[in-house]
Amino acid sequence: MSGGPEFEYVEQPFLDQLASMGWRVVTGSVDHPSVTGRETFREVLIKDDIAKGYKDGRFKAPGPGFLYMMSSENYFYDADTRQWGTVPPHLMFYAPYKTAKDLGYESISPTMVPYLTYPGPEGLIVVAAKKPPQDSSPGDSHKH
Repeated sequence: MSGGPEFEYVEQPFLDQLASMGWRVVTGSVDHPSVTGRETFREVLIKDDIAKGYKDGRFKAPGPGFLYMMSSENYFYDADTRQWGTVPPHLMFYAPYKTAKDLGYESISPTMVPYLTYPGPEGLIVVAAKKPPQDSSPGDSHKH
């Protein structure tokens, strides 16, 4: 770990908060990812530890709620292809442990609408948001 103000005022308080919530904080090595149970530094989370946390009750699946990314400028970087991509505006609804069959599909597929990220405790149902037509007025959105 590095020293300095960023570590003291940002990183360490965040690590302390995670520890207080039941996360296991592992101090690692900048040269060897295996010290923290990872194969590469691209692995941000230790997936086996997270799965055990859900199983032993340290972590709880999110309750009802939703997230949103309504900007038309959502970008992601694919480290494998070294390419940038975009994601359209969308809503995400927490769907812990839901499966494709719960949504009427045989399996998870990139063509699903709505899309299920993956089954498990952190699953999300993703729904693309349509952009309003250019000629629409900002009037009463509740008119039918």
